[in-house]
Amino acid sequence: MDKSDNGDDFAGAGEAHGGGSGTGRPARVAAPADLLLQARAGGFALRVGGGGLVAAALRLTMPGWHHSLITAADVAAEKKTDVAAGEKTDAALEVRRLATGIAVRGPLVAARPAVTRHFRHELEAANGLAGAVVEVVALRPDRAVLHAAAVRTAAGVVVLAGDSGAGKSTLAQALAWRGARHLADDRIVLDLSPATVASDGVQCISLGLAARARLPLPEALGPELRQWISRRTVETSGPLAWLDPHDRAGAVAGEAAALAALYVLDRRTGTAGVRLVATDGGDDAALVALLLPQLHAPGVAAGGLVATVQRLLAAARAGQGAGRLVYGATLEAADWLIARHGLPPVGPAPGGPARGGPEAPA
Repeated sequence: MDKSDNGDDFAGAGEAHGGGSGTGRPARVAAPADLLLQARAGGFALRVGGGGLVAAALRLTMPGWHHSLITAADVAAEKKTDVAAGEKTDAALEVRRLATGIAVRGPLVAARPAVTRHFRHELEAANGLAGAVVEVVALRPDRAVLHAAAVRTAAGVVVLAGDSGAGKSTLAQALAWRGARHLADDRIVLDLSPATVASDGVQCISLGLAARARLPLPEALGPELRQWISRRTVETSGPLAWLDPHDRAGAVAGEAAALAALYVLDRRTGTAGVRLVATDGGDDAALVALLLPQLHAPGVAAGGLVATVQRLLAAARAGQGAGRLVYGATLEAADWLIARHGLPPVGPAPGGPARGGPEAPA
């Protein structure tokens, strides 16, 4: 990403130009079609103005969504403009080609300034647009987005939070390889509505974004896991690899399950074993301080963010635990988590190892 701003340089940028028209002015080219994005499991739908410009790349970065191009003829005929339930979608985002690259503008909602972000090429813009979609989803009432990886286990969703570089994505891939269902690479939606929490607990909702791996893959992952990740790599850009989610390993957008555990990762090179530093609820200050910067909840007043994090910790503690997870080796941590929380009844991911592992930790 090159820059973000609130400027007006986006205006008029959607006009593409081709060769000469015989009048001394470049000929105008039809603007890209709009794109309707619908979560495969329901719950989210939004319209991207000019999204056809990055449609191919967006299928790579957002594989858990239905992608439907909307042409001017479709709009005139009132086709493809409604979601399955008949609810109209808003043109929440816009994409335009500029002389210097591609601009993504949004979210386009009332009483909120739209931000324009600039990107060098389609894949970078599609990745940035996926981030803008997260912003739109987070604006919904009683929703928050946590910077965390998440997998579905036999007990429910295990959320792995932490700063960039803490090992969230790598540990989530190791768990998916062993047979857990991959819900999130680094962002998970949380449904905090009181009615839902009272009946079903805090729901963790997948955004259907592609999993990514940072290259080069660490030797410590072992040859089998490294080969599994390499086989699933469909695109690379710089130090990042985009992975193809298999239907048994990766969740679709809108897929949800109840929170079972919440861990803040503390990876320490050279550390042997796995240790959970848990709290009983009376000493959450350190965990709250670690989680607050990772929570994005524009619908929650600043004064309510601490209470939101405390509710998450309480929900996880009422399930199977919350705390700081200290570990050194990714595979060792994956074995510990599987022994503690179990695997969903879908079998290991294709190419992954047979089920099994260490005895459940005390």
